[in-house]
Amino acid sequence: MFNSVDKITAQLPVLFLEQPVPLPYNEYRFGVKGSKHLLVLKAAEQYKNHMVIMIKDKEHSTDLETKYYTTAIVVQILLNMTSPNEGRKIKVKAIVRCNVQRFIDDGPVKLAEFTTMPSIMSDLDRANAARELIRQETKEGINKNNPFDLADPKELVESQMISLDELSEVLASALRISAKEKTNYLVEIDITKRLLMILEDIHKQNYYQTLEDEIDAEVRRSINESQKEFYLREKNESYSKWIRW
Repeated sequence: MFNSVDKITAQLPVLFLEQPVPLPYNEYRFGVKGSKHLLVLKAAEQYKNHMVIMIKDKEHSTDLETKYYTTAIVVQILLNMTSPNEGRKIKVKAIVRCNVQRFIDDGPVKLAEFTTMPSIMSDLDRANAARELIRQETKEGINKNNPFDLADPKELVESQMISLDELSEVLASALRISAKEKTNYLVEIDITKRLLMILEDIHKQNYYQTLEDEIDAEVRRSINESQKEFYLREKNESYSKWIRW
């Protein structure tokens, strides 16, 4: 029905969230509760368990038209089960970005009218160069500071079985960055730019890690010097008391 290649205009129930920020080619597990959210899940059954997830834009909080990013994600619900807190635990597969044009009221559930936005490739040579630089970063620095929530990102980057599109989405989703930072990837449909953004985020994390290590080393040196001075002072005072005695 939906894929990462074809441009499709359609309508689906819409689920409004703050996080997680879903990106295509990835699966996500999260909990939902509240009657409105549960009705959306129910409505999605009529569309072969497809729905649109829209992420809240915290810089805008007025009406519905500007409160959420118009770049959204078409997902398919893979698992929908009852959770202990009377909500639902769901697993979804993110399929493709879409641009939401308008909302349609369908009783208590809103439908989003949208057009899917498959990824584009602006510069294949730069994309391949970025992939090689990311490969070098994961190969050289992963033991010290892994910027991804992946056990072995190097294996993923070096795989010839994964497209640049999928690679950029999986790496972006796994980056250890805030939800706000991850929305930068949500709105970016250019594969080349996404790979360059990932490289930049890796460099930022390496820089901050280096800075933290330097600060930690300075603090440790300062503590050691203070402890040494305290030890010598105590020793001198004890020696002076022994001499007077």
